[in-house]
Amino acid sequence: MIDSSRYISWLLFVFFLALGAAGCAQKQTPSPTALPEPAATSPAQPPGAPTPASAQAAREAGLDPNAIALDTQGLASSWRAVAVEPIPFGMEGPGGLPAHLQVLFNDVQAPQARPSGAPVIYLIPVQPYRALWEAHESGIAPTMLDRIAQWNQSLPQPAPVRGLPALPVREAQGVNDLATQVRPVAGKQHRGFRYVGRFAFQALPVTNAGLRYVYQGLSQDGRYLIAFFYPVRTDELPDDLEGVSAEEQARLNENGLGYLESRARALDALPAEAWSPDLARLDALIASLRWHQ
Repeated sequence: MIDSSRYISWLLFVFFLALGAAGCAQKQTPSPTALPEPAATSPAQPPGAPTPASAQAAREAGLDPNAIALDTQGLASSWRAVAVEPIPFGMEGPGGLPAHLQVLFNDVQAPQARPSGAPVIYLIPVQPYRALWEAHESGIAPTMLDRIAQWNQSLPQPAPVRGLPALPVREAQGVNDLATQVRPVAGKQHRGFRYVGRFAFQALPVTNAGLRYVYQGLSQDGRYLIAFFYPVRTDELPDDLEGVSAEEQARLNENGLGYLESRARALDALPAEAWSPDLARLDALIASLRWHQ
């Protein structure tokens, strides 16, 4: 059997080495192409009366939840933008967050009521976020912010198959050991990149379990981090470990990193419509995000 602790240690080494590198490649990729304008924005649920705390959080974030517009592309029954109070560093999961906005889906009323892994969009002020982590002498979030800004200008080629940035840290529980379908995406007010990936604490065969569409971008003025997470699957993978063949498990045991890279490259060849939801619809959803200040 593969040594999981050694495997994860190696992944962590590769991950932080990638984050600290000056650049992954010299070859330039085309600038993100803005997707067509949505025909109409999907209506949000009527907001309740803001509490003093949420009103203060909105002021600190610099964005009004009622100023958010979004087209869900039919992928959610409803959505709601809410202002979230600052989360102290080290509380309620790893790291911390400044006052920010979250977009919740499918009748979820509050961030604390969102099921684990359920869809969410974050709009996080960059400078307070960076300052919070630096004040606690942690460079993890600041380094990822730098990498997101760098990849906004040019995605590395060939695309990495692991160790991609994922903020906020609380959404990425584990090491990004698999990344595929890395593509640029742009909206009117933000631009970034997306990938399909997972976050693991142990060496496991690739299945649909835990796979998510991940978007990491910045507002055009650089003031806000835009992050979007949505669970995805494909018929090309088993849904769970019960569907994994003995041959597949043996490939992982023999060469874990080589196995994961080969799976990532194979999945990268799939068209957007081979995923559920269609990755193009998820691209259109996040590209439709708008706000006014």
